[in-house]
Amino acid sequence: MSKVSKNLKKIRTEKKMTQDALAEKIHVTRQAISNWENDKTKPDIESLEMLAEVLEVDIEELIYGEKKAVIVSQDKTK
Repeated sequence: MSKVSKNLKKIRTEKKMTQDALAEKIHVTRQAISNWENDKTKPDIESLEMLAEVLEVDIEELIYGEKKAVIVSQDKTK
């Protein structure tokens, strides 16, 4: 099972949302949500953006399971 499928199911259930409710909010079928959660297919980038918005998480959390820290390096040499 890919991380996206596992994370999607975990986040959706934590938000106490059914597959039907999520599908309706992002304008796909319940079967599409089921296929994503069962790793039969993967959501495209547009769907990932909508999923993140509806589930109130970052896309990184859907993909990686947690938000990745961004390390900013500043070059102090001139």
